[in-house]
Amino acid sequence: MLVKRKAFTLIEVLTTLFIISLLLLLILPNLNRVRMQADNKQAQAMAQLVQGQIELYRDEHGEKEVTLEKLLQNEKYLNQAQGQRVKQLNIKIINNQAKYEG
Repeated sequence: MLVKRKAFTLIEVLTTLFIISLLLLLILPNLNRVRMQADNKQAQAMAQLVQGQIELYRDEHGEKEVTLEKLLQNEKYLNQAQGQRVKQLNIKIINNQAKYEG
């Protein structure tokens, strides 16, 4: 005598896979958008940090023009990792203003 096992039918498995794929199609674009927003906020925060360091440098040295190289000197205002991140994010110092255009 054959024992009948309980198992999922092919239709049930296909339906489940279809629902999962639909959910992924809805979630993945949102994850990418949220990640881009987080990257943008981080870049703006880095630009604000650089701006604060520009003002500190000008207060201490009284120089009119501040460059990224001056801020990186002796790692007093920005360390090397921050300097690399500023370059990656393409943050420019123009007229003593840190500019990020993302």
